Amino acid sequence: MKELEDDRIQKALEREVLINQNLFLISAIYQYGYDIKSFLEMQQINRFVVYGLGKVGKAFLGLLETQKDIEVLCAVDKNKNIKADGIKTVHTIEEIPRDIDAVIITSDFYFSDIVNSINKSLKTEEKIRCILLHDLIEGIALMPIPIK
Repeated sequence: MKELEDDRIQKALEREVLINQNLFLISAIYQYGYDIKSFLEMQQINRFVVYGLGKVGKAFLGLLETQKDIEVLCAVDKNKNIKADGIKTVHTIEEIPRDIDAVIITSDFYFSDIVNSINKSLKTEEKIRCILLHDLIEGIALMPIPIK
């Protein structure tokens, strides 16, 4: 019983560490003025959806609002009580537009489960490209710091 409790505590701590790492990277990208649009274009991501509106998802959407000409088609969260400010919010995978370049998933812990659900629910000729937000923002943060 104690092992089960310790395991649960360990997983909760790991989740908080990942959340804080993501929030730190988002903050650094904002602070240093990285050009997110150019990075997304290099990755061939122009039309995308953000999946997950917890702390990290909302921080990422806030970061995107500071950039020019980036359009998030919609945000997705299973929790019907959560909405994104100024962006269409949907609550089921079936509501995600099919003509997208990617779904950016904010949850490190549930990434695989979300990808499997997306690919099962959205019947398209090709699998929907799913990208872990942590990998995306880590890639942005590794770019040279812009000179202002």
